[in-house]
Amino acid sequence: MAVWAPETPTLFWRRLEQLGSASWAAFQIHLPRAALRAAEELDEPKLAKVSASNPSFRRWASGISEPRDDAARVIVHWLGHPIEALMAPATGLTAARTLPDDVLAHAQRAGRRWPTSTLIPAEAVPGFGGHWRLDGIAAYDSTTTVAQVYEATRQGDLLVIDPADHDHVRQLADASARMLLLAAYDGELYLLDAAHARRHLARRPFAVLPVPRANRLDDLTYALTLALLTCDDALLADDWAIEEQQEALERYRSLPRSAPARTSMPDLRAVTSAFIGSEFCARHILGHLADTESVPLFWTREQRGEQGIGWLMWRHKHVYLRELTGRFGTGGRKRMARAFCIPASAVSSSDPYERILLFLTVALMELHGLDVWVSADERLADVDGFVLVPGEHAVLANWVAGEAMWRVDATAEPADLLSYQHMLDHARATSVVRGEEPRQRLRALAEHLALDWAWLTARCGELARSGSTAMLRPRSRHLTLAEVDRVLAFVGTLG
Repeated sequence: MAVWAPETPTLFWRRLEQLGSASWAAFQIHLPRAALRAAEELDEPKLAKVSASNPSFRRWASGISEPRDDAARVIVHWLGHPIEALMAPATGLTAARTLPDDVLAHAQRAGRRWPTSTLIPAEAVPGFGGHWRLDGIAAYDSTTTVAQVYEATRQGDLLVIDPADHDHVRQLADASARMLLLAAYDGELYLLDAAHARRHLARRPFAVLPVPRANRLDDLTYALTLALLTCDDALLADDWAIEEQQEALERYRSLPRSAPARTSMPDLRAVTSAFIGSEFCARHILGHLADTESVPLFWTREQRGEQGIGWLMWRHKHVYLRELTGRFGTGGRKRMARAFCIPASAVSSSDPYERILLFLTVALMELHGLDVWVSADERLADVDGFVLVPGEHAVLANWVAGEAMWRVDATAEPADLLSYQHMLDHARATSVVRGEEPRQRLRALAEHLALDWAWLTARCGELARSGSTAMLRPRSRHLTLAEVDRVLAFVGTLG
């Protein structure tokens, strides 16, 4: 079935083509997202309600009528041109250079390399432009971003996108929508967020556009891209909803125990629900540790890479870790420890790229000075997260893999404390990661997770030298890649 196109294309239509949104199916997905971004960035919540019908879409694309009022504001914010220009016939737009057949075929194969990845070409876009759909691994929401492939050449240790493509890059990077560039060279793809390209070309308009070779698209960079985009887009979409829930959250914080069902906040996406649950648990734990001088021990529920994304990228997680290390230190005879349960079934049921996220999560704990124990005992796989202050009390705090958004409680009952202590003792005695130094323990973890130690440490070091922050850019205020770069550098020194 042929895709509809106007007889006389407008600039509006051509801009949608460049963004991979020039079909009704794509437009009805991306317009609401553009409306949410406009509402946030222009601080006008009413813009989030903007929508359009298929007939309106076709009239705008043909220049027969134009968006008005709030719809016009969203369209202008999204596409980066005044309404008068968008409704005029398209002239002078730069097209991407057509890719050789072998490069195009490789880009399409790369987009299907992972089960959670689909690269979808857009109709009538020169070169290769389209949508890159990234599916949540198990629990998190899917997202779709615009992607454009350009042929690159090598100059020393860098790959460069030819200046002939720079005008096309600028046109795409100027849009409010997220855009990823994929530089094709020697059978590989290399990733760069268009925001970085836009900044580089603005500062150096006549320079080449470099893409670090460390940005090679493989299990490591795909894992980080999937993690960031699935969280980033969900948190951006729910930013206003998060704000609206603050009053309800304050009521819960006054309770000694709570376990609200996820259905109690039905408008939240899965990532946002997890984010709020994680933040709530962190505050609950810190509140119950405020009056103790004893060093706490932690049992964590995460056993898949998707569940570890928060530790790597959510700002409140990093604040939480810094507060703990500031309070209880990282040296001395008694050290904080964190126990994980990662049974063989969790390893075998996840792909290598997800296991890399889990490995980096555990490495982050070592970086922050915590001793790590990893139990493979299947009987402990469903134990909720808790914190034990030996001989004093235990704090239950779990937001992972449950029916509730979070579950928090506290106990000083001797029988409960003894049970928690036995689980921690068992995890320490049977830990599959042993050794006096982080290098020994993390190498054992890589073996348990069936990851290639030499490749992983080399790739982490390589990416750390250029930085994941030079490859991707978060858009949500709740996310950062700073700790990702720290842990990559840390792992890179261990090979």
